[in-house]
Amino acid sequence: MLVKTLSTAAAVTMIAGIMTTAQAADKKAPAPTAAPKKVSAIDVSSMLANDARFNFLPQVVAEADGGKVKVTKLQVVQLLLPQLMRMGSKQIPEAQLKMAAKSAAEYLATQALISNAAVKDGVKFNEEAAAKVMNEMFMKVPAEQRKLIEEQMKKNGTDIKKYIASQVKNKKMQEQIILKSWLDSKVGDKIAVSDGDVKKYYETNKAQFTTKADPKDAVRASHILVTVKDWKNEKEVADAKKKIDDISAKLKAGAKFEDLAKKYSACPSGRSGGSLGAFQKGNMVPEFETAAFGLKTGEVSGAVKTQYGYHLIRRDALVTKDKVIPFDEIKDGIKLRLKQQKEGAAAQAFVKSIVDKHPIKMLITDKAPEAKKAPEAKK
Repeated sequence: MLVKTLSTAAAVTMIAGIMTTAQAADKKAPAPTAAPKKVSAIDVSSMLANDARFNFLPQVVAEADGGKVKVTKLQVVQLLLPQLMRMGSKQIPEAQLKMAAKSAAEYLATQALISNAAVKDGVKFNEEAAAKVMNEMFMKVPAEQRKLIEEQMKKNGTDIKKYIASQVKNKKMQEQIILKSWLDSKVGDKIAVSDGDVKKYYETNKAQFTTKADPKDAVRASHILVTVKDWKNEKEVADAKKKIDDISAKLKAGAKFEDLAKKYSACPSGRSGGSLGAFQKGNMVPEFETAAFGLKTGEVSGAVKTQYGYHLIRRDALVTKDKVIPFDEIKDGIKLRLKQQKEGAAAQAFVKSIVDKHPIKMLITDKAPEAKKAPEAKK
């Protein structure tokens, strides 16, 4: 089987052996900060329409294990989205397009080789097998984290079973998931991290586990967000206002802010009790910032309206001294990190061993392909 289409960035990390063990629930609610610049359709279409900049791109960009790899202009553009977001399409030079095309070709060829190796090893790619692997991955997630994921999914009108079913319908996703499981069986399941390794890493990198004191001119806050998508929709606005007022009433009746944030907040911060950490002026939208800085420590605001919806904001105490996270609280996370690092290195070595047996022949050159001559008319 030879893969002929470019997959998502998640697939790249999977090939490297460091894809995370579970996919978090979709984050549908915006944080109370300014939205990042987006790539416009004009940016992408202008690059695709400008054929002269893609003259270097042959129909077949690489050959691997007897198969041919093709890369489309769209796939090259997808690799350049970060630069597009910063610079716009007109600023991307042809050399950078060529570099992105070569990266896409190398990635696709490598993915094809791994897929071929897995198939030769008896691996089958189908919806049922992918669902089984995803469910096993999810069950390896710590129970407390699984609960948070399930709660967030419920807010978004789904559950883990439906989510997995929707993911594995996609053929590319099936391959990515099953290949991850296959790679784990080859290298990941054999990786071990000792308690001594964990303790040594903690002592050597203690600065990573130190919470720095907050700036004196900052404010630390938590919030509960009820979103409003369409401010012109009077019913939606009224329902959101009623919901935030009901939550406020529960707070006044003695409910814990953190519990209500986890249950009702549409912001991803709700999973951690609504905490946004410390921030200085200029980091939040004006209405949110004014309200937060106007509160006393421990005080909770009434409904605060911003472009995102209605918020209840609690001002929290600043962290005034650096604090080192105790080893017992962080050791499991360190162990997981070290295991992932070792798995990544082992997977890269395993992938390299496959590529070494089947060298990839790159067909992208520095010269543009010659234009085909039109057939001569018969005399």
